[in-house]
Amino acid sequence: MHTSDNSQRAFGIVLLSAAAVMVIFMAMHPTSHSHDLPGLIDDLAKDAAFNALVHGVLIFALGGVLLGLMGFAHALGFGRITVLAGSLAFGLGWVWLSGAAIVNGFIVPSLIPADRPDPQALGEKLRPLLALCQQANGALSRAGVVAASVALLLWGMSLIHLKRGHIGVAVTGLVCGAAPLALLASGHLPMNIHGMGGFVLAQGIWCVVVGVQMVRGRV
Repeated sequence: MHTSDNSQRAFGIVLLSAAAVMVIFMAMHPTSHSHDLPGLIDDLAKDAAFNALVHGVLIFALGGVLLGLMGFAHALGFGRITVLAGSLAFGLGWVWLSGAAIVNGFIVPSLIPADRPDPQALGEKLRPLLALCQQANGALSRAGVVAASVALLLWGMSLIHLKRGHIGVAVTGLVCGAAPLALLASGHLPMNIHGMGGFVLAQGIWCVVVGVQMVRGRV
């Protein structure tokens, strides 16, 4: 262990707090129930402010998770290649997931004008841009899910080699990392509110298990 007990607890508290905020605000993620483009555009316009709030908080919460997990990785020792590789993977995951949140929470709503006299014509005009944003959001989300899940696998592998007391945390990391990857590869983890909600829940479980151990001074 390379960090003091006080520093370790501080990182653990940050991790637990950020993970709780991340899961809560993911559950608050707005979603449209419209089945046509004009209705979708109207929903996006109505929810623009709340959408920006939710995605902005999610970006900062994920940053808090990143900070807490860097404290965890530092305690494990950056000299170990699996620890360092896991840190790099999670950092990349944060960048890509934040990019997806920026597209979905800020760029897409900004495309919708306040004045919409002809919703059908506006929908046809915006269709290519909205399709591009959807593809960008999906690609960034998938890349982020893969990177963050690989990070959990690598950190779980690192914990297995420490001592027997960490086997439960290690198994949690391996399961929470492998499950999203397996579901994504098999096509059972869509990049929508439900699929991302499942991924965030898996990350949240890992963060809680690790955060509790850090607060108790056991990592």
